[in-house]
Amino acid sequence: MSFPGVGERDSTSHDERTNLPDQVVPGSDYRDIEVTYRLATRLTGSPQHRPPSGQRA
Repeated sequence: MSFPGVGERDSTSHDERTNLPDQVVPGSDYRDIEVTYRLATRLTGSPQHRPPSGQRA
């Protein structure tokens, strides 16, 4: 995943998988599965390098 724009970022992600093996097999069908994916990012640079509030980086 990439975050285009200006400024240093600190990012983390985590997924929770239910009813899937650790290694999935391409072409295999898996039923009754659930994947929850969480992504968080924040700007870590100094305030003068951040975009104005409400604007995208």
